[in-house]
Amino acid sequence: MTLIMNDRRLYWIWSHMLSRCYKPTNASYADYGERGITVCDQWHQFPYFESWARASGYESHLTLNRVDNNKGYSPSNCDFITKEEQCRNRLSNHLMPNGDLACDVAKANGIKNNTFCTRIKKGWKVEDA
Repeated sequence: MTLIMNDRRLYWIWSHMLSRCYKPTNASYADYGERGITVCDQWHQFPYFESWARASGYESHLTLNRVDNNKGYSPSNCDFITKEEQCRNRLSNHLMPNGDLACDVAKANGIKNNTFCTRIKKGWKVEDA
């Protein structure tokens, strides 16, 4: 299999997936590698990951998703979804007292989810955040 590097974004997705799972210095390692999230053996080589991605609906506006957040990266547990859908799956997504997801509240108020969640963590009231 030949390495075709005509899509830098797909390569970035692949390399960051590996880094989250195997490099303790990665900022997200605690949520991935430390939790036992791994990458299937075949995907340790970019051409195999790229081939799967292209056959599985990869487009440049989509993100890599693990269907079951407690399982690793593999063809049977991954797909591609939008950034909005991905927001709902994050461990950092908070459930608000009224039952809404933080990402939905942030979107409805025109601010980034990360900004909203950081404000909540710092003790801001939902209305102020």
